[in-house]
Order: sequence, then C-alpha cells, then structure tokens
Amino acid sequence: RGLFPSIDHTVRPPAVKDTFHWVQSPVGIVSFDRSGTVYSDGSLLDGHGLFGRLGWSFTVMAAAGLRVLCIARGLPPEWIVDIPGAEAWAVLQALMAGYAGLHFRVDCLVIVQAIHHGRRWATQAHRPLARVFLSIFAQLDDLVTSRVQELFVWMPAHTRPCHVGVVPLGNGELITVWDRI
Repeated sequence: RGLFPSIDHTVRPPAVKDTFHWVQSPVGIVSFDRSGTVYSDGSLLDGHGLFGRLGWSFTVMAAAGLRVLCIARGLPPEWIVDIPGAEAWAVLQALMAGYAGLHFRVDCLVIVQAIHHGRRWATQAHRPLARVFLSIFAQLDDLVTSRVQELFVWMPAHTRPCHVGVVPLGNGELITVWDRI
C-alpha cells in the first residue's frame, strides 16, 4: 500500500520550561528614558501540531534619539498554547524586566483589550489567559487604570512602508517609521 513508518519520534518535543534571552542587553541600571516604547510580539512557527513552536520577543526603543535600548526573546511555558498566549507572555516578560510605565505597542488586539478591560475582567476563571493576566496586572499595580489605557496601544501588524503616516494605531495616532521598524 505504500505506507511509510511514522517519523514523529524524530521531532524534538517543544520546550517545557520558559526561557528569557537578551539579544541586546540593557546598559546600566537605568538604561531607558521613561518616555520610551516597548514593542512586544508573540509568534507561532510551522503551525499547530507536532512541528509548531511558540516564541516571544520585545524591543525597547528610547524616545530621545530613537535608538534601540534592548531586545529580548524566548519561549513561553508549555501551558501557553497559542499566539495570543505568546503575545501576552511577551508583555509580561517586558513588565517583569522593569518596563512598566513605558508605552507599549502590541499587535494583538485581544491582549490590549483585555488589559483595557482591567484585572477583574481579564482574570476571570473562564478566560484562557487568566493565569498570564494575573501576573501582568501584578506588575501594573502601581499604575492608575486610566494610565494603563493610555500606555497600552494596539498597533497594526505586517504593515508596509506605504502605511507610515496613513494607518492609525489603536489610539488614533498614525503609525510612524519607528513603529513599523
């Protein structure tokens, strides 16, 4: 019949433990301007199933001088099973790295909406990412709710150069060259 034996056993299983790696480490203890911006992202490589792998990253840009201050990346824990989970994990990692209070540009609208709805809404037991949002809101405890709404903004993903100055962010501002980069 032309049946071939399965090669599933040759595929390395996904990571069980989450990871954090600095691609570009922050310099010094206070390495960023409080008016900087965090760009976070989550991804899924090779689709769901046997070959799919999730990852996250964030980049911090200084407002003054428009330069990259640091870049981090890693793998979420095994209980994160989809792209929104990886997106939320990226936000959490940036907050845990000390960047609460900076502006965040997040290309996953669901994550931004959950943060805007607040702790009570985002951490309800039936929400699939309640566990991550418990940690996110623990990092945001010192921020006033209205400030959180201002700091976390949805940003359109997969834009092209022609979208700069034309396509709006979630707060109505137009996407900049640096947002796109």
